[in-house]
Amino acid sequence: MKQSILIAIVLLMSHNAFADFLKFESVRYSPHDASQRMSWKKEEPPPTSRGFAVDMPTHTPPTYTPEEQRTIFSSGLLRLEEELAPYRKLIERTAESFGIEPSLVSAVIKAESNFISKSVSYKGAQGMMQLMPGTASDMGVNNPFDPVQNIVGGVKYLKLMLQEFGNVKLALAAYNAGPERVKAVNRIPNIRETQDYVEKVINYEKLFRKIFPRDYAMNP
Repeated sequence: MKQSILIAIVLLMSHNAFADFLKFESVRYSPHDASQRMSWKKEEPPPTSRGFAVDMPTHTPPTYTPEEQRTIFSSGLLRLEEELAPYRKLIERTAESFGIEPSLVSAVIKAESNFISKSVSYKGAQGMMQLMPGTASDMGVNNPFDPVQNIVGGVKYLKLMLQEFGNVKLALAAYNAGPERVKAVNRIPNIRETQDYVEKVINYEKLFRKIFPRDYAMNP
C-alpha cells in the first residue's frame, strides 16, 4: 500500500515538473525569442521593429599613412587630368587669350558640369560652363553644347565678372548667383548654394594649379 502511494506521488510530481518544463520551453522557444537567439549566436544585433532604439556600432574613420595619403591625393589628380585631357588645349588657349589662369577656368567647368558638354541644369543652364540662354546669347554663343563656343563664351563672361568685382571669390559668386545680387551686398550673398559653389571652385582651383604648373598669384 505504501509503495503504491509512493509511486503515485512520484508520478504526480513528474507530471507537474514536465508541465512546468513545457511551459518554460514554450516561452524560450517562441518564434520571436528563437530568432533573437539565432541572431545572438551569429553575433548580430537582435531584430528590431519601428519605435525601438538600437545601439549601432560607431564608425571609426580610417587612418592613412603619409604615403597612403600621397597615393590617394595623386589618384585624385589623375582623375582630374583624365577629365581635363580632351579639353586641355582649348582651355589653355582660351584662358590665355582672356588673361585668366587655366586652373581657374578648369575649376569652374569641373564645378559647373563635371566636364559634360551636354549638361543641362534644372534652371536651364547649358553646356560645359553652364551658361543661361540669355548669357550665352550676350556672349555670342549660338550652340551652348559645342565645347568651343561654350568655353569661349563662359571664359568671356567670367572675365567680365573679374573686371567688375576685382576679386576672384566675388566674381565666382556673381557667375553663380548673378552680378546684381553681389552688387547689392558687396560680398558673397547669403545663399547657401552660392557659398558652397565658391568654396568648391576655390578648392578645385588649388588642385588644377598642380596640373598647370605656372607661377601666379590669385587675388582671393
